[in-house]
Amino acid sequence: MSKPSSSIQVLFNAISLHLISNCFHIHIEAARGFGFIVSGFLESPDNQFLFRIGHGHARRRCDLLGSGAGIFTNIWRQIRNLNPVIPGKNNRPFHDIAQFTNISGPGISAKQCHGFIANRFESIHGILNGTSNYILTRMTDAGLDFADALAEAQALGYAEADPTFDVNGWDAAHKAIILASLAYGFWVRTEDVYVAGIDSLTSDDIRFSAQLGYVIKLLATIKADAAGSIEVRVCPTLIPKGHVLASVNGVFNAVWLRGDVVGEALFYGRGAGQDPTASSVIADLAETVVALKSPRRCYGFTSHDLYGKLRPVEDAISQFYLRLLVDDTPGVLAQIAGILGDAGIGISSVIQPESQDPGPLPLVLMIHDATFGQMREAAVRIGELACVKAAPALLSVENFS
Repeated sequence: MSKPSSSIQVLFNAISLHLISNCFHIHIEAARGFGFIVSGFLESPDNQFLFRIGHGHARRRCDLLGSGAGIFTNIWRQIRNLNPVIPGKNNRPFHDIAQFTNISGPGISAKQCHGFIANRFESIHGILNGTSNYILTRMTDAGLDFADALAEAQALGYAEADPTFDVNGWDAAHKAIILASLAYGFWVRTEDVYVAGIDSLTSDDIRFSAQLGYVIKLLATIKADAAGSIEVRVCPTLIPKGHVLASVNGVFNAVWLRGDVVGEALFYGRGAGQDPTASSVIADLAETVVALKSPRRCYGFTSHDLYGKLRPVEDAISQFYLRLLVDDTPGVLAQIAGILGDAGIGISSVIQPESQDPGPLPLVLMIHDATFGQMREAAVRIGELACVKAAPALLSVENFS
């Protein structure tokens, strides 16, 4: 096959592969540890970007950013608190932080970002972690509990030995932060984002959600209100079975957005496994190399605002699913409804399965629109009732209205 005329050759000076507890090196010119590579990288004007894939924290991260070179990494959490607008050093232009170009398995790529330059975004919703989506799919389809579904994902290579960042929601949250920053033109801080994981979900939650016409997904929600405030949250969320995101199963990821010009758009693809990851990695690398050869100023959605504000999660409005374990005695529902009524919160439906066994029973309530602050405060009060025998399980509900 002939080489394309537009191809660009890339010379790697050194590669260092790091594992969780050990490291080994591929020798290209000489054996070098990662720390030495970084030092040499900063000292040589010929090095143009650092190619970094793996776990842990980027060493001398701020020095690298100040060097004016491109940084390539698929570690979302490494740059979550950095301002992406950083001037060059010694007149060397700051080219890119390349993980901006592929946010998830399906990849909101740089070219796709540029395609939305005419839009203001009403909302962006995403399933951004293939591991958690596989676990939830198996809990839904096969009736597995969380631990068994996680073990299966690990055996198939869809979950890491330490799956903490996948199941606690923060892997998806870091990607949501980048998406929100690209879409709305200001940097979102992690402390302003509400994050909850899937590790506390039970088979009861999956089953009751299905009876109500919903499926549970670890959903990233990014919304703008009429005043221009943005809310960013990542948490297990009930979504209607008829919505397109409800059919995103297994290791697949998706981003569904709504723009004022383009309308609705969907990006879909595998979000876990070595081949999908490699595809996104190579796409990021290629994008970085092109940026080095042809520098440009825009790497994502065009910013409409230099500065913006986030809506505190306590003020964000949602519908809710509330599952309780309560005594099977008269007056229980009245006590719970009284607390919700005092908070100005309405109940839209109730499920309480019958049982022949003595003892506490599950009680599920679907809640009308309320703020997170209102609902969490009410849930605390409900949990203090003598008739409630376990901590309340509270999940948001998204109907995409």
